[in-house]
Amino acid sequence: WSSDVCSSDLVLNPAIPGSYYVDVSGLPKGAYVKSVRYGAADTSQGLPIGLGGGESLEVDISMKGATVTGVLRNEKGEPLTGYVVTAWPSSPNPLSPTHGVKSVSTNQQGSFQIAGLAPGKYYVASFEEIDPGLRQYPGFLVRFQDRAATVDLTESSQSSVSVRPVSKEVADAEVANLP
Repeated sequence: WSSDVCSSDLVLNPAIPGSYYVDVSGLPKGAYVKSVRYGAADTSQGLPIGLGGGESLEVDISMKGATVTGVLRNEKGEPLTGYVVTAWPSSPNPLSPTHGVKSVSTNQQGSFQIAGLAPGKYYVASFEEIDPGLRQYPGFLVRFQDRAATVDLTESSQSSVSVRPVSKEVADAEVANLP
């Protein structure tokens, strides 16, 4: 892709009216979904598709995603290999199956890079041991905002953060308090 924003149109003729999610996958590194519109409507509150169909679905993809990098270290300052680091937006995206959450594993030096983030405020944390599904659950992640690194990202920005893992005991205590 040579432009900063790419757009593609798709005409939908649904058999069943309802509200749908749009899941865009396979994006190049650094890209993010900038907006999704159905006909003249912004889909930030859902993708309402009626019986008539024939409206155009427009997905704008930006190649200017932000990047967060860092090194995960233990209490002694030693890098941690093979841990998962998660970045989540302060306002979860209700239309995304992942709510805008992205996770990556640390490399042999404890380094990580999370690319293709949309502009906004993010929290970045790692957990010693949790059920992998909890990394996508905003109700769990919100409980760790005070323990996470915070970054404000703009298009194409790069931020570096320092992260220490949340202990298994602390994470388990929060899991026990979930509704």
